[in-house]
Amino acid sequence: AGDITKKLLTATLDQPANLRKVYDGTTAADADNLKIAGAFERDSLTYDKTAVYSDANATINPGAASQNARNIIYTSTLGGVDAGNYAFDALGANTKTLQATGDIEKRKVYARVTNDPVTKKYDGTTNVLIGGAVPTNKDAYVTFGKSSNAAEAATTGLVGGYGTNETTAAYQNSDAGKNKQVTYTLAIGGDDGNGHAFKDNYVIYDAAHPTNMVQTLTTHQNVIDKSALRINAGIADKQYDGTKDVKGLATILSLTGAPSGIDILAGYSGEYLDANVNEMGVDYKGIRLSGTGAANYTLAYGGNDL
Repeated sequence: AGDITKKLLTATLDQPANLRKVYDGTTAADADNLKIAGAFERDSLTYDKTAVYSDANATINPGAASQNARNIIYTSTLGGVDAGNYAFDALGANTKTLQATGDIEKRKVYARVTNDPVTKKYDGTTNVLIGGAVPTNKDAYVTFGKSSNAAEAATTGLVGGYGTNETTAAYQNSDAGKNKQVTYTLAIGGDDGNGHAFKDNYVIYDAAHPTNMVQTLTTHQNVIDKSALRINAGIADKQYDGTKDVKGLATILSLTGAPSGIDILAGYSGEYLDANVNEMGVDYKGIRLSGTGAANYTLAYGGNDL
């Protein structure tokens, strides 16, 4: 009588600690770190290796010293035609589990302003408008590229499903003018449903200065154009009196769309184009606006700016 016992295989880790990967939203690790030895080359075996981090979230900044804050579980299960001739231990186990430690680095993204400069009509707010509105897709403000290369600015560095661009933008103040500063406050939104914010898995760099971590970007050649208020001219009729004087001048002109407190400044002048009976009209001069914020408006009449 005689027995043939299973040949024992040896499972080892090339690197049992200080492992790392860049955040990708998953717990997947590199299973090739697990090595199996002891089988005859002529035999047909498979090892079905898996490797899983204990948590998908980042633990360290890029390039930081290892903290070994995550466990990594490696598992191998034997398969193949000759699997029955091998085991991982004397009890005949066909599965082996080993543990290593490592970290997940925060993912680098590179912020770049999409539209520089931006322009809008005065609306009394500091909102930055793209195409006449505050954009719902914040890539219209800033993109988070996967590299600092301008050609890849539109290729997002955010992992799909694991963070959204929530950047906000504001003019320094709401007044009309040129060379105005706009500040973009960079933000990554969303969470994993277990209280961990996706923003903590990323580090944002300035694409124009790719070694600088940033929380904001600013541009300085932006414009808020004055908004036009339309002048309405009432009927200026009178009976011939030999003069060009306009009667009731102070009440003839009015504004359309003017906010509260903005009005036509008293003291403008007006005279008929001819003192004789005619339908030629009235020439108004010295029309100006009064009130707080009047400098943010221009005047328009008949579809033309004055």
